[in-house]
Amino acid sequence: MMANRYWFRQKQHGYGVVPATWEGWAVSVAYSALILFLIWGLPFVAPVRGTLLHVGIVFAVVIPAMVLLLWISWRRAEGEWRWRWGND
Repeated sequence: MMANRYWFRQKQHGYGVVPATWEGWAVSVAYSALILFLIWGLPFVAPVRGTLLHVGIVFAVVIPAMVLLLWISWRRAEGEWRWRWGND
């Protein structure tokens, strides 16, 4: 059974979270790799660079991936999401 531990911790300044465990880092790296592939790798797999199809594919994948990343980081974050000034 998986332990209920946090993958992300609150940022010290500003709004949001940062990875705190290897699982959080894995999720963040996977998301970044997906975005980089869509921007630079997809045109080599399918010649669509600069076309409306490329833009459509990017948005059709990036938006759901971003929503999934935000949901995972919200569910696996320690504490509430709010603006922090560094002295909290």
